[in-house]
Amino acid sequence: MKRKRIFSAALAAAMLLSFTGCGVKKNTNEKVKLTWYIPAVLDSGDFDEIMSKVNEKLGREYNLNLEMIGIDGGNFDKKLQLINAGGEEYDLAFTSTWKNDYYANVNSGACLDISELLPKYAPKLYSQTSQTIWDAVKVDGKIYAAPNWQIQAKATGLTIPDEDLEAASMTIDEINTLEDLGTYLEKLHAVYPERNKVLPAWEHVQRYYGYLDIIGQAMPGVINFKENGKLQVINQYETKDYEDYIKLRKSWVDKGYMFDKYLPEDIKSSTMEDKEVRERPFTLHVYSPGNEANILQSKGYPWSAKPISEAVLDAGGILAAMTHVSSTTKHPEEAVKMLEVINTDAEIFNLLVWGIEGKHYTKVSENKVEKIENAGYPGIAHFILGSQKNSFLLSTQDDDLWDQIEAFNDNALSSPILGFSADLDSIATEIANCKTVLKKRSEMLDLGLVDPDSEIAALRKELKEAGVDTIIAELQKQIDEWSK
Repeated sequence: MKRKRIFSAALAAAMLLSFTGCGVKKNTNEKVKLTWYIPAVLDSGDFDEIMSKVNEKLGREYNLNLEMIGIDGGNFDKKLQLINAGGEEYDLAFTSTWKNDYYANVNSGACLDISELLPKYAPKLYSQTSQTIWDAVKVDGKIYAAPNWQIQAKATGLTIPDEDLEAASMTIDEINTLEDLGTYLEKLHAVYPERNKVLPAWEHVQRYYGYLDIIGQAMPGVINFKENGKLQVINQYETKDYEDYIKLRKSWVDKGYMFDKYLPEDIKSSTMEDKEVRERPFTLHVYSPGNEANILQSKGYPWSAKPISEAVLDAGGILAAMTHVSSTTKHPEEAVKMLEVINTDAEIFNLLVWGIEGKHYTKVSENKVEKIENAGYPGIAHFILGSQKNSFLLSTQDDDLWDQIEAFNDNALSSPILGFSADLDSIATEIANCKTVLKKRSEMLDLGLVDPDSEIAALRKELKEAGVDTIIAELQKQIDEWSK
């Protein structure tokens, strides 16, 4: 009876409110305010003006109002951890495997399950994103973030200034292996003895040898995608490939090929701060179509770029840039709707990325722009916000750049463990211990500044003591169970 009385009272109240003048109806035109955290510095004096234009369109067309809060990248993780731990209300935030850790956020309950909301409130975003990508994002079969479309496949890449290639009497097409790279270094060294710099990048070179990380770049525990889908987890630091790479790197240093501005102060030579050394490096890195134009824009002289490994689509590339809806949001539907807007509305996207036409950039064609120097708005990196396909191109970039990236993603090999996500709770201590060892040992090995034989042996020994075998065994167990 008590339940019936409560129901009757509620029904009467609802009927009362349905009469004009007898109650307060919800204003369906009321704009919902959303708060969004991103890793960016937004202290430009023009940002308020840009946000005013953004919110004018958001309010007019979507009944939304957005507060974009930027936190500098170095403090973003710590700040978001405090916000999440305190249960602070917000709506959206950038998340990835390298910044504001996605898996940690899901495990802590900071992310809202948006699996059922996406098809209803972000139908274009949901349908335009392939099922393969959504499957890679899922944790325990549920979607907790929307990936930002960008370069998602990864390959080990190489960039070299054209002038240096000419000096070495080589083209980039002749450099297909690390051994070829050594030949180039030798030839260039004869002409410019102090020009070279290669960033320490075993974590990027891993793909050259066929290794895909499972729990983060450089962390122990990889599989080899070249072994026909064999799902054997190994410690890459125990492999001959790692040993060969470190010894090759050391040989380049010993021959005088290598200079690096990141070297400790006490071992820098007086010539290493020379402008040409600092500004004319070549790098081993993650390749992306359009690298040449990007570097031309930033450096002012032409470069050549190419991949020197197969491109692979794995969770690391897909999860590298995403936006999650907070579990503390009071507006889950509108927050997902905002994901749809930022991924499909080019005008709003480009306001945030580039600023205001005529003030921060000029158009040189329908979809190409040039930045106005010292215009007062550095912009927001497009991969932080949503689909790069919405973005204008720089005047130096290829007209079909987004098509090139799409083809690069589509034609890449799929990781044999795409869609697998490891549960790290039982090995958290071992992971922390191994991180400490790697921080202590791996950088100097990567730079080629210590004896490979003794230092690799010390690294392997200390990783064993830190519990690396426990990590490998647990990852193997989980992958075996997942693969069934």
